[in-house]
Amino acid sequence: MIVYISADELVPPYNDPSRLEWLYNVGVDYATNTIDAIDKTTDEYISIFHFSKLDMKLGNRWSTYEINYGPAGITLNIKSTCD
Repeated sequence: MIVYISADELVPPYNDPSRLEWLYNVGVDYATNTIDAIDKTTDEYISIFHFSKLDMKLGNRWSTYEINYGPAGITLNIKSTCD
């Protein structure tokens, strides 16, 4: 399953596409149900997207993901680990 999150859906100030370049270690935090990252300019750990906005609850029991991000937004490719 592919989930695309456009830059304008992220929390301010990261909803500005140019500011996505400030981020690294972008990943899903299953405990808080968010996408988190570290801001290169401040070294601050931040939540940039909340899945609760979409009424989604992600889990890692039977799935894994690949994440890509850039000025256009964030793409999650969620894959099942069940046989």
